[in-house]
Amino acid sequence: MHMIQLPIAGIIISLLLLFLFFSKKNVNNEETYIYKNMLIVNFVFNLLSIIIIIYALNIGNEMYIGLMQKIYISMMVLLVFLILKYNLTIAKLTNKINSIIFEILNLSAMVATIITKMDVINTPDLLDGYGTSYNIAIGTTVVYFIFIILTTLYIVIKDKKNIKKDIPLIILVVLFAFGLYMRSNYPYIMFETFFFSFVMLVMYFTIENPDVKVMEELVKSKELNDKVNTEKSNIMYRITDTIRKPISEIKEISDYILTQDINNDVKYAATDIKDKSYELYNTVNSILNISSSDTRAINITENSYNVKNLFGGVYLQLKPEIKEGVDFRLELSDTIPEELFGDSVKIKQIVNTIVLNSAKYTDKGFIELGVDAIVKYDICKLIITIEDTGIGMDIDKVNKLLEVKEALSEEELKKLNTKDLNIDIVNKLVYMIGGTISIKSVKKEGTKVTISLDQKIKEDKKDEHIKKLYDYGSHEFNKKKVVLVTEKEDFGKKISKMLSDQDINLEIVYYAKDVLDKVREGENINLIITEENLSKIGGHLLMEKLNKERSFNGKVVLISDEENPDLINNSMDEGFYRVLKYDFKKTDLSNIIKKI
Repeated sequence: MHMIQLPIAGIIISLLLLFLFFSKKNVNNEETYIYKNMLIVNFVFNLLSIIIIIYALNIGNEMYIGLMQKIYISMMVLLVFLILKYNLTIAKLTNKINSIIFEILNLSAMVATIITKMDVINTPDLLDGYGTSYNIAIGTTVVYFIFIILTTLYIVIKDKKNIKKDIPLIILVVLFAFGLYMRSNYPYIMFETFFFSFVMLVMYFTIENPDVKVMEELVKSKELNDKVNTEKSNIMYRITDTIRKPISEIKEISDYILTQDINNDVKYAATDIKDKSYELYNTVNSILNISSSDTRAINITENSYNVKNLFGGVYLQLKPEIKEGVDFRLELSDTIPEELFGDSVKIKQIVNTIVLNSAKYTDKGFIELGVDAIVKYDICKLIITIEDTGIGMDIDKVNKLLEVKEALSEEELKKLNTKDLNIDIVNKLVYMIGGTISIKSVKKEGTKVTISLDQKIKEDKKDEHIKKLYDYGSHEFNKKKVVLVTEKEDFGKKISKMLSDQDINLEIVYYAKDVLDKVREGENINLIITEENLSKIGGHLLMEKLNKERSFNGKVVLISDEENPDLINNSMDEGFYRVLKYDFKKTDLSNIIKKI
């Protein structure tokens, strides 16, 4: 009866883990789902071991023992497969296609194990088997363990933050080697059931399984945060859209007046109005429209910098260059994050060049370097202003500077590593690193240069932990997430009313870039409904960008003015799930939501 001692210890551990795991609410993510299946298979594996031993000692029918042994070793194959799958998941090496392939291969190995021949060894001191069935099972297990070792090494070398999760797999590899030694030298000891249960026990304390109540609060907080950010973005859209329309009308009226036969005073006034409207339009585009740029345009370097230290250093460095009698001051907003990721060297070059240019043409008054920030998700829009009371520029020169968008010449590229930069190069440099620049100047009164740059925010450990908890909890606590991308408020209200009886979480955004941000942050979006014709990123371009996001597994529906066969076929080829005309019915959307 000494054969049964370790299996009994194994099943006690297995029962304890089942009780601990299922007695409380758990996070529904890929890792815990696999672990749950491992616990169930491990329990069946241990139970079969005890049943086979008792049956063999008391009844001894070799045909039934052989059948039970086949099921037993096929459970071992399944258990090792689940451990491999868990390892691949935490190493982020899986996708839908290779998961299906692996599952088909594993099922084939299990079926082959059960249908092929197994010869039984049943003596008072030894219960074992051999034959084709046994060889298939052991061979498959060895192959799985080779993959487990390789993925474990990958995690240790490449993905050090997940080493904690891989500790049970390292223990498993060691115990497997020990088990092979025990099997070869002491075949009467059934060691495998105990060591698998022991590995499950270690895994229980390393698998990510945070407190669900805490997570629910964090998820609610995150959702509220996102809702506030989306509302801010939508308000900003309405503001910019409202401002642009009258500005465009003013420009058109000014152009019309200038074509008429009128006196010079009126012409001068109309020209001034037109110039001011261009100036205001540039300001609106570059400053207010915080959602117009795609975060992929940011030229991110793996370099974090302290914003206040950077600009404080620039201020101290340039102060001796300012003429006597000119007040040089620095204004830093309290809303600026402490640390950002970005190209601090180029930012310093840009600011140095503009301040030195201001110093050159300012003999009295002041030069003010101001830095403000607008924070959205993990992006900080850094707004840098350099204002002076110098000689100023006329509107033609300002427009000429702002029109420069071509690439840097070879000569200008060489100058990038020197201090000898000019405003033309700075304008191109700002554009190169994904920023915008606007210039407001009045002759003999002064100039104000405003630079807007998107920078990544450096998250602290607490932020990373909250994000991790959100990632794990989103699947459990969120309803189906549907995002509508539209530029028409009325259309948004129509869809909202149409889907009011659906058990979904509907969010309306006015910028395609906002939904891209959500996807890139790892938010689980089941369905995106987008209009075809959007002013910034159209429906087809949005689909192209979503196809590049490996983490996005949702469906995308295109709303179009037409529904001809060519459009539908081309759109389906691009990756759209459905194409609907604007006159679609409620049932069309309801049926789509049921299938996602």
